[in-house]
Amino acid sequence: MIKKILVPTDYSRSSLNAVETAIQIARNNNALLQILHVTDNNVYQVDKEYREKAQHVFDAMSGNIRHKYGVPAEIIFSEGVAGPVITRIAFEKKPDLIAMCDYGTSGKQDMCIGSNAYYVIKNAECPVLIIPEERKANHFTNVLYPVRPDCGTLKQFDVVKDITVGSGPCYFEILAILDDNGTREADRISGIINAVELEMNDNEKVKISLSYNGDMNIVEEILQKVSDINADLLIISSTI
Repeated sequence: MIKKILVPTDYSRSSLNAVETAIQIARNNNALLQILHVTDNNVYQVDKEYREKAQHVFDAMSGNIRHKYGVPAEIIFSEGVAGPVITRIAFEKKPDLIAMCDYGTSGKQDMCIGSNAYYVIKNAECPVLIIPEERKANHFTNVLYPVRPDCGTLKQFDVVKDITVGSGPCYFEILAILDDNGTREADRISGIINAVELEMNDNEKVKISLSYNGDMNIVEEILQKVSDINADLLIISSTI
């Protein structure tokens, strides 16, 4: 269950969108918001005046969140390179979820996301929710969940449920990634589907989409399905 959400922010518009998303998830789960600001001391000269101004801004932000949404929030300041610092703070604070933007003011991109976001995804010990730039994800209605037929497939499902709770009617599509048409894998997928359906409530629906590795690679298949169903949340686990 999500009880603590760590949200790194650097004042950029995209990182503030991530904060808004995290607020809604925290509100629906009665969770604590941990707002982290990392100052890169290789780029900025960090002095007492800067710290005091930053403290004032973030204190006002946390107070506004408590007053407007009823969500408790704590402010964390740290210095260093954002990716490693976020990962270290997550290790120390033990959040159930990290919510962050795809890239912030640094503008450093690795493939389609920022280098800091990529670092956190690769190294964090908890699930990471990435909010694309210029997007606000205050609710999720179309969720794509690619799975493989193995015992670890549903490890993240409880977190997914907590992220989508309170969003209203929610549509889950399970995309099964199978290596062949064998009955053994099909039977395992059936077991996964049954387990997912048992977890659903009256507002949630599940649609199953089977995919056998064909001409397209897995990444292309998943992205095509995202487009086909207009997904607003994509779940990617390490097994994929």
